[in-house]
Amino acid sequence: MDSFNSKYTSDIERMAVEKHLANKFLNGELTFAEYSEKWFGPVLAEDEDQADVGNEYEEVHEVEEPPDESDGIAESENVNEESSRNLGEGSRRIKRRQRSHLPPALAGLMGEANLRYARGDHGTAEKICYEIIRQTPTAYEPFQTLAQIYESDAEKSLEFSLIAAHLNPDSKEWIRLAMILREKGDVKQELNCLTRAIQVDPKNIANHMRRLERLQYLEEFNLTPPNYISIMTCRTSLMNSYPDSEGPTVVQMAKSIARDYHALNKIHLASNIMQRAYKRFSDLFTYEDLNLYLELLIAQKQYNTSLEVLVAKGDVEIVADLQTLSEDGCTQEVMNIISCNMPSSLPIDLRTKLIICLIHLKAFHLINTFVSMIIEKEDIETNGDVFLDIEEALTSENQHSEALKLLSILVKSKNFSLPAVWLKYAECLALLDRDDEAIEAYQTVVMLAPQHMNARIKLSALLKRSNRIDEAYLALMHDENSDILDTGILYERCVILKNSGKKYEYLNAGHLLLSRHFHVIRHRSEVASLLIKDTNDVLRAMREARADIVVETHSFENTCDKLTIEVEWEMLMDILTIAYELKEYTTLQRISFLALASKRFSPFRRKLEFISLLASFYNSDSYHAFSLLKNFIITMSDKVGIWNLLNLILQRGEDPRSYKFLNRFLQKKEFYDPHINILFGNYFLKSGTYRFAIKIYLDCYKFQPTALNTLLCGITMIQFASQKSAINRNTLIAQATAFFKTYENLRGEFARHEIYYNIGRAYHQHSLFNLACEYYKRALEETNELMESDPEIFNLQKEIAFNLHLIYRINCPELARMYLMKYIVL
Repeated sequence: MDSFNSKYTSDIERMAVEKHLANKFLNGELTFAEYSEKWFGPVLAEDEDQADVGNEYEEVHEVEEPPDESDGIAESENVNEESSRNLGEGSRRIKRRQRSHLPPALAGLMGEANLRYARGDHGTAEKICYEIIRQTPTAYEPFQTLAQIYESDAEKSLEFSLIAAHLNPDSKEWIRLAMILREKGDVKQELNCLTRAIQVDPKNIANHMRRLERLQYLEEFNLTPPNYISIMTCRTSLMNSYPDSEGPTVVQMAKSIARDYHALNKIHLASNIMQRAYKRFSDLFTYEDLNLYLELLIAQKQYNTSLEVLVAKGDVEIVADLQTLSEDGCTQEVMNIISCNMPSSLPIDLRTKLIICLIHLKAFHLINTFVSMIIEKEDIETNGDVFLDIEEALTSENQHSEALKLLSILVKSKNFSLPAVWLKYAECLALLDRDDEAIEAYQTVVMLAPQHMNARIKLSALLKRSNRIDEAYLALMHDENSDILDTGILYERCVILKNSGKKYEYLNAGHLLLSRHFHVIRHRSEVASLLIKDTNDVLRAMREARADIVVETHSFENTCDKLTIEVEWEMLMDILTIAYELKEYTTLQRISFLALASKRFSPFRRKLEFISLLASFYNSDSYHAFSLLKNFIITMSDKVGIWNLLNLILQRGEDPRSYKFLNRFLQKKEFYDPHINILFGNYFLKSGTYRFAIKIYLDCYKFQPTALNTLLCGITMIQFASQKSAINRNTLIAQATAFFKTYENLRGEFARHEIYYNIGRAYHQHSLFNLACEYYKRALEETNELMESDPEIFNLQKEIAFNLHLIYRINCPELARMYLMKYIVL
């Protein structure tokens, strides 16, 4: 009783919704497309990816109609309804062949409407039909009559005819409507009507053919609606609609569809199509059909099913037992093959499939016999592909010894001595640890196919393992005629060069490998753009202004998965270090700049900026060095090292921007910064404006009387006194001497060696040779722990001896020679 009440309530709600939709449509609030979609729903697209399940035959079932609400009596009557399996879903889709829902009173009213229409009273007939629709929107009769009334309005008549066809499905009516829609050019609705006709009468071959031919025509001109049923699915539906009497036609269609799916790499669909045909018409399968079916089954690793087919259709006899294995709580049955009898009449292709299945089912005790049989009876030049198929299965199951038997014959044949076969042969030998033979095989591959990079890499690895380093390196050389560079080859070459200590070669090879991330720089003006984060935009604008087209020298084929960003960063640091050690400063700067502009190394941009700064300094490129240095001066908190770098750049005096930058930077400072003032003094000292330099150094000395400030004051006064335009030269020298004395006291006893050398140089520069010699000789006598710990930096004896040699070489050459021989010996 409860279920009846529930059904009654749901039917009432459904009819209320139908009335609401009908009223909105009749009042013009809904278009026909919206009304049709909300009431009947769109035609279900048949999913080709699931076209392997189900059949499209429709069966007739008896179902109850909902109670008629118009007279309040809950009647139930049996109506014929058609159910069709939606191709690819395996679930039945119900399409009802509706009986009239009109109660007796409305049926009489419907007769009155038809009578009025026949007499020409179209207005009254139309009103009666609308009233019937409002009361019973699922009745098809008023829509049919309305379609006749609106014959003069083709669009309106078509809409009412489509609704009537939805409510009372009829195959012929759907076909008629499809033809009308074709004339109107409504492709989507036309195809929907054809599909509805097939759903109503799925066994009608003509309807399937109409839809298929129409789809093929539309596809030829790219007119197929998006997301609509595919031609492959239509062909499958047509194949399923054929009766059992058309077995040969079904088998031929199945083969054609399976081959097309196989070409699209949809192996599971191709296999299921053949499986469906095999289940219905296995007696009609020829050896060719079986071969295709077995190939698809093996491609899906359905080896047990393949054996069942061979036993059933190929007269193969197999003795096996089933073993039950339990693992992780799961129980499965495994077939253990004991023996197999393969008839000699079985075609070679089916015998090959049988052997492959036995290999994958671990029946290795039978393989030796069958492989030997194939080798003895089959002609290698004719059936070499059979040998390859069996070898592939053996290799996949790690049966390399058996696979080698077949490969050793193939490489000696005339038709199959190909690079791919030699490669398989070489790989098999390598897996069996027969390195010398594998090396010869790989060399043959490289000779036959110079562009085969994987073979070169494996050959190089074997040669390295055999400690034949030079040969391993030569194996990785690219073909001179090729413009494509393989990253795997380049990387392996870099590894060999690095391990063998060939720095120059490693530098060039590493640069070439990393250059695939770098920009192509054609003009010197483009170098500055590498220092900007938006390098791509700047370069593009510069080249558009010059109308310059950049042609890539090399193209790279990425075949190496080892080249992670960490590996490439380590390689970049290696080649930059080598460039520095080899004093290839131009190369050092070029690589660091290109890496700085590369998106690949953007996570390391800050480090690369500093490396580029040092590279520019070492390469005497003050312009770009200063451009990079400014950013560090502004952003870094600990600037001591940066000030020293700036000082070194200033001493070269090649960039006039430095003074302006320092001046602006000093103006932003809220307190006195002696470091910047000293840099100002150094700038003026280098440029020869000694008056400004003295003023700045004296200010620094007054603020902070350190040994450095004192020394700078003394040196500047000596320089100023050396000029021809100097006034009060003696006064300047006296003041300089006073500063040197103060410098000596401030520097301390431990730095006497340095003190005497600096004072001696000052007197030497002003041609006070007697004082200079005195201080030079004192410096030679001094020694301390610092000089002994790092003599290359802190021991100044060579410089002192050379200066003494310059003083004595004219008047006393013997003494000059003595200092050279004693302190400067190379």
